[in-house]
Amino acid sequence: MTLLALQSIQAAIYNKLIGDGVLMGMVTGVYDVVPQNASTPYVLIGNGSTQELPQVVNQVTEATLDIYVWSKGGGRKTVLNILSRIYGLLHQGATNPTGFTLVAMHCTEAQTNVDALHDRVEGSVRVVITVMES
Repeated sequence: MTLLALQSIQAAIYNKLIGDGVLMGMVTGVYDVVPQNASTPYVLIGNGSTQELPQVVNQVTEATLDIYVWSKGGGRKTVLNILSRIYGLLHQGATNPTGFTLVAMHCTEAQTNVDALHDRVEGSVRVVITVMES
């Protein structure tokens, strides 16, 4: 069920992000695959992985998801503001992955990178989500 957990978790995170009016006022969209010619700033739900944790009764899965923010160049401020909003929504937050019960959710690391050559700034936050089969 590990792959199903990742799919359900990603959908729940997506719904949490697009359901926040403040975040959606800061970005042009939240994507799994960025459409060609999408304007910045936007959020990309990126790489994810899962592992099953030893449990006697119910299956417990820990998922890690990387969430990226892309913006035009000109400094990190826009990306950092968006990352702060995402952190506020997800760190020790609540979400409802279909078929699972949320055990814990927290952000473990964040970073920004300036790509001066292409005049853009990228930021990311890693989210760790632990769920138990319902």
